[in-house]
Amino acid sequence: MDKSRYADPTGLMNTFHTNHIQGMISIWPEYEEKSNAPDPTDQDNFKALDAIGALYPSGGAHHFYDTFNAEARKLVYQQIDDRLVGKYGWDGIWADNTEPQPYPDSVNMRAAPTALDKGALNINAYPLQHAKALYEGWRSVGPKDKRAYALTRSAWTGPPAPATSCSPAGSSTARSVPSSAFTVAVPGSSTETSGLPRPRRTFSSSTTCGTA
Repeated sequence: MDKSRYADPTGLMNTFHTNHIQGMISIWPEYEEKSNAPDPTDQDNFKALDAIGALYPSGGAHHFYDTFNAEARKLVYQQIDDRLVGKYGWDGIWADNTEPQPYPDSVNMRAAPTALDKGALNINAYPLQHAKALYEGWRSVGPKDKRAYALTRSAWTGPPAPATSCSPAGSSTARSVPSSAFTVAVPGSSTETSGLPRPRRTFSSSTTCGTA
């Protein structure tokens, strides 16, 4: 985490927990290549995935990892636990940009070489495989004392998937978010309601929650 913005992440989470608040951190399935990283270890995760050929070509410095690669899925979650979730005590993962959306750099997902075949044949399952990485990783690596919880900007038909799904948040302002953003998970059920406001109307959706 950026120390200039988050000087004491552990203290932040301790304050949350003291006040009976759980914290969720946004993590993208994307890795940035930096030629002049301020900390030499910043590139360890990128290099580890690049070494096993698990990064898609990109029009810039940001590369999505190959969620169809089983080794990459395990490596990604281990990195997440070592550097974020396990290290600071986060309670959930907001798995954003899992469609994946080519941002901030362009990427041809249809031509991308996945561990299965060309992206054009498999790319619709990209977010499902990433959700699988998070769920299975949480279960096997930890934190073992917390319920595995990941919120993903995707949804699937069929049996419950290994993540809670939500619709894109839409438009809002910094002033409206604190009072209007919400995520309500119903204990013991497979349904949640989540959303953010759009101008002049309320945006909300009832979506399917995954296995816990």
